[in-house]
Amino acid sequence: MPEWQADSCIQCNLCALACPHGVIRPRLLTDEEVEAAPEGFETIPARGKQVKGYQYSLQISTLDCTGCYNCVDVCPTKEKSLVMKPLETQRTAQEHFDYAEEKVPYRELMPKNKTIIGSQFAKPLFEFSGACPGCGETPYVKLVTQLFGDRMMISNATGCSSIYGGSAPSTPYTTNDKGHGPAWANSLFEDNAEYGFGMALGVNKLRNRIKERMEAAMSNGIAGSTKEAFQMWLENMDDASGSKEASEQVIAACKKDNSQVAKEILSLKQYLVKNQYGCLVATDGPMISDMEDLTTYWLQAKMSMHLFWILKFIPTPGVSHQKPRHWGLWPNLHQRVSVPAKKTWDAWR
Repeated sequence: MPEWQADSCIQCNLCALACPHGVIRPRLLTDEEVEAAPEGFETIPARGKQVKGYQYSLQISTLDCTGCYNCVDVCPTKEKSLVMKPLETQRTAQEHFDYAEEKVPYRELMPKNKTIIGSQFAKPLFEFSGACPGCGETPYVKLVTQLFGDRMMISNATGCSSIYGGSAPSTPYTTNDKGHGPAWANSLFEDNAEYGFGMALGVNKLRNRIKERMEAAMSNGIAGSTKEAFQMWLENMDDASGSKEASEQVIAACKKDNSQVAKEILSLKQYLVKNQYGCLVATDGPMISDMEDLTTYWLQAKMSMHLFWILKFIPTPGVSHQKPRHWGLWPNLHQRVSVPAKKTWDAWR
């Protein structure tokens, strides 16, 4: 199991990024939380002006760790800040991890969409999966949930991702402290492109219905506070962060309003926040020929879709590495389909 060496740690958070099972968590603590921590709980002063005054700690869930060594391999310090030790020497580490999970909130004080360091202070909404030790796919899935997981809909293609992602009756997808997390569904075999496209069309249709109802209510003279909330939402419906705040205002206003339109909007409240819908997760060579046409259509329609193709092409010692067979089905797509640089990130966040 990895043991954190605080003295040499530079707080880069690369180990947390590379961890396939989400067992490594960088945490920021106040002095009061450090004082209340179990004996032996290690911290060092946090680096960076955004986190000044906090204590930094790297917590490891030893009972969920598979001992893959990824964290040690990726550590950039000359003297490794993570050293593998026998499990019996790391028994107290689980108690420390549990304390941080139960008593210390996740503090996103650095922009998580701009740096690796900032992204890893966000709670992963994909954790402790049944993926193989050292899996090269799950770190990407985990990172996507840290960035967008609280408003994310996943169309999963059958393959490794459906096995470790939907091992009923358990699931590695989880929720944040508000109960929000990814919505996940698996489509049989290689049609998750169409499946995800259908999700996007359905969500768009329902959000447009909300827009139409609000605009009609405003033109018919709805009450002042409700009208203000509707106006705020209409101005921010396509902005991720703006729609979150506006949605809270709409829900609060509609709960005080007994009109029919308020009741209808409350019945559709799960669609108020701009979802990161249509996230496609695939591992075993989906129908790229069909996907090409759909992708082109999505981009032309200016629909903010995430296309996360996690290809099953992970270098493995002793295995001959060949180009994935499905690359040839999607030649030069990046040259034929272009998206304005500003539109891509602004739409995603």
